[in-house]
Amino acid sequence: MLDKIKGFGEQISNFASGAVDGVTSTVKEGASAVKDGAHAVADKATGAVSAAGQRVAEKAGQINDKVSDMATREAVAQLREVMAVAVEELRNKPISTSPVLLIAKVDIVLASLEIQMMVDHNTQLLHLPSASRKAAEQGPEPDKPEAPAA
Repeated sequence: MLDKIKGFGEQISNFASGAVDGVTSTVKEGASAVKDGAHAVADKATGAVSAAGQRVAEKAGQINDKVSDMATREAVAQLREVMAVAVEELRNKPISTSPVLLIAKVDIVLASLEIQMMVDHNTQLLHLPSASRKAAEQGPEPDKPEAPAA
């Protein structure tokens, strides 16, 4: 009987050992699969983040170009306005009978814009300053009645 019990003990031990080996092998394979899956997910995430980062950088570059273009256009518009006012003032109140050189300059971050213009009594404005434009659109001011003498 003792031999039978020993035989059962050996069978149970072999069965348990096989089961443990099987579970260990399954766990190792599962862990390896999880690890490989995690690496694949990480690689795809890294690729996606990198691609998204490139798209963001490209969009930022486009926005920067648009802002730079808008700033340049605004600076040129302001220079034109300044020059038109200066020409109008020189026409209304001349400072010389000789031609006058006007220079308007604006600095934009790392760049600089400059407009130079020779002005004489024959210079015609193609662009009116905004104040003159508004006055021309409104027409001449009506005559104001004189205040009664006291």
